[in-house]
Formats: sequence, C-alpha cells, structure tokens
Amino acid sequence: MMHIPDVFPYTRLTAFILAIFIVIATAGGCADKTNVEALEAKIITPGNDVNIKEGESIFFQGYASGGVPPYSYFWYFESGAPDSENQNTGEVFFNFEGAYKAMLTITDSNGNKDNAVILIFVSPR
Repeated sequence: MMHIPDVFPYTRLTAFILAIFIVIATAGGCADKTNVEALEAKIITPGNDVNIKEGESIFFQGYASGGVPPYSYFWYFESGAPDSENQNTGEVFFNFEGAYKAMLTITDSNGNKDNAVILIFVSPR
C-alpha cells in the first residue's frame, strides 16, 4: 500500500498565516490613503470682508483642513502689500483708498490646492 503524505498541517499553517495577514491589514497595518477629506483653505482672521481707513492694518491668519499635511501657505494681497508664505501674515497695512482682495492659497503634500478670498474696503481718513 502506498503512503500519502499528510498535507493538512501545511494547509492549516498557510491558512493561519493568511488570516493573521488579513487581520493586520484591516486593523491599519496598510494605510488607505485614498479616503482623505478634500483640502479646504480658510481665512480665520479677520474671517469676513473688512472695512478700514487708509493707513490701518490687519493681521491675517490662515487655516487648513483635510488634504494631507504638511501644508504650505501663500498669501497674495491685491493692494501691493508684500506676499507672504507664512500661515499668519503679521501686520499688513492698507495705505490707499480702494477695494482689495486678500487671497490665501494652501497646498498640501500631495500638491492639492485650495483658495480662500476676502475683500478689504479701504476708505479715506
């Protein structure tokens, strides 16, 4: 009579290893980077359109949510004030009457971009 080797121990071991791998993968061992919230740029200070007088200043603060950190910040001021690459701009002066845009562009580490814009209305002194 011919002896047939017992293959069940190997099959059980293989199934056990596969089951362990599946548990690790579903418990976060393999991060799913496709389920990321959309990047959103916000100007939280001043937060809304602003009315000021010539020569007055405003501090601007940006905020990012969603996307994939770290973020880069870029502020553009239509008034001719210097652009900034900081999350918080410091003091920005508006010296001439007019209506100006302040635009914040935030880029995440995947290259996704979002913008936020507010208006600054500057009236004469």
